[in-house]
Amino acid sequence: MKNRLFYFAACVALVLSSVSCSSDDGEEEDADIPVVGKIAVSGAYNVYSHGSQGWIEADKIGIYVLSDGKPQDNLPYAPSEVAVATTTELDGKTYIVYDRDSRVTEDITLNPSSELAAGFKGGDHTIYAYTPYNAASQDYKAVALPNLAVQEYYESEFMPHRNYSFAYASATTSSYSAATVSLGEFKPLFSQITLPGAGCPDSFVGKKFTKVVVSCDHPIAYEDGATVDLSTGKISGTPINSITYNLPNGGFEITAGYFGASLETCYMMIAVPFETGLTYTYNFTLTIDGQEYTISGKPNEKMSSINNLNMYGIAGIE
Repeated sequence: MKNRLFYFAACVALVLSSVSCSSDDGEEEDADIPVVGKIAVSGAYNVYSHGSQGWIEADKIGIYVLSDGKPQDNLPYAPSEVAVATTTELDGKTYIVYDRDSRVTEDITLNPSSELAAGFKGGDHTIYAYTPYNAASQDYKAVALPNLAVQEYYESEFMPHRNYSFAYASATTSSYSAATVSLGEFKPLFSQITLPGAGCPDSFVGKKFTKVVVSCDHPIAYEDGATVDLSTGKISGTPINSITYNLPNGGFEITAGYFGASLETCYMMIAVPFETGLTYTYNFTLTIDGQEYTISGKPNEKMSSINNLNMYGIAGIE
């Protein structure tokens, strides 16, 4: 009799243990609410430092979806349409140009680049997007930023290299629908500085212009490793007050132009909002044949436009 009771008690314990495990597994499964359907998203990218052509083939987007279900983190996306790029030769250099009729500046669909796509799980959903995509950025509150501390002259287009750009957007949706959710215009986190070819003495003709260091009394960049919170636009990192900008192939030879000798026009990015950047004074230390020369000034408000701080009119080297 005792053996039968012991066997019965053991069976009950085994059943209860099984039920308990099943319940735990169910809780884990419920933590990730199943997707009701895919969320179609769209957006526009019309930022001065990115160019007037809109979306291009190189553009990749990261998307996060926050809801009551398990978050969907850093899903890779790409524009469904891109501007058509061709190349042309000018003064011995090869430049990328875009067909005016192929510009993609309107709000267009963004497509998933993998099998993972943004999905609707029920309730309020907040969507955050950014570009350029970084596979390592799994937290929307700590998305990796380009390193602006050291930049290289971009020979292919009259602008900073897009590796130094960063733009982001967001939208919300509360009910599942086949309709596309628009992220609207992606907004830039950084500003471009355009330093037009500064004048210099005719005696500089034939010398090599190799480097620029732009500095300011205020922070204008961050050490490598900085991140941004997409929900606030706040940057976290170690701020720095100067940026080194290198010219390729040992630099550019200074030539005599119609208005006399002048340096190459330089385009660089700083981690400063446009309106704030307009109020700063910038120092440009130019390295020419190993010698340093400094010119200073504030952006020209009439020549500057949103996202572009134009130093037109800055005094040259005397």
